[in-house]
Amino acid sequence: MVACPICGKAVKPRDINAHIDSSCDSFLDTGSPPLTQQNGTPSQKPTPSQKPAVSSFFQTPAAKKAAAYPTPKVEPSSSLTFQPKSQSNITTSPNPPTRKRSFEDIAPAVKEEIVSQVEEEQPAKKPKTNAFQKAAPLAERMRPRSLDDVCGQELVGPQGVLRSLIEQDRVPSMILWGGAGTGKTTIARCIASMVGSRFVEINSTSSGVAECKKIFAEARGELGLTGRKTIIFCDEIHRFSKSQQDVFLGPVESGQITLFGVCVGG
Repeated sequence: MVACPICGKAVKPRDINAHIDSSCDSFLDTGSPPLTQQNGTPSQKPTPSQKPAVSSFFQTPAAKKAAAYPTPKVEPSSSLTFQPKSQSNITTSPNPPTRKRSFEDIAPAVKEEIVSQVEEEQPAKKPKTNAFQKAAPLAERMRPRSLDDVCGQELVGPQGVLRSLIEQDRVPSMILWGGAGTGKTTIARCIASMVGSRFVEINSTSSGVAECKKIFAEARGELGLTGRKTIIFCDEIHRFSKSQQDVFLGPVESGQITLFGVCVGG
């Protein structure tokens, strides 16, 4: 007798194929127990939740190998617990090991030293001078650029009356009288640079009435558009005739221009 590989029941060897073809319903031998029971091993019917054991003849090579070498299952132990280390076991060294100096620590000091050396080696740059400055005489090159550099004129000094009016941007029209080289032109230019006004320089020997009227129109437009005043510096104003000097009356009285007249005669 042999055991059916599907249902595990005892079947005669010659009827095993017909028994399997009949869906394990026919050709059963109820007289003798199956081969497993004859060898002393009790046969166990598979429960509904378990699949019946398949004969090794119908198993794949991987299944046969797994059945021959079963993998032991490791059940988790309930007694395994994690115990953290106590703080008393940790020992700290009083002096931590010193870190070696890296390139980042040395780089700033080296960079500052190199920059200082380069600054010491480079000579101070001289201001560039154009052809007009080179051709100018010594008196023109040494001309003061601010009222602080002007010496010998108390009116524009630190306590001067004209100096306080200039600082308050209340520059009046004026006639600068004096001999040659006393600083009339220099003072007029310094005043114009301090108040930030538009500075126009003319000379009575080369300018006429038509040019003066054109300057007046430009000054009126500048005052109306930007609010910037215009200072007209007229050198040798005493050489204008009386009728030519009367051209300045209207713009000066209306405040459109500020007139700086320079003369050396009476």
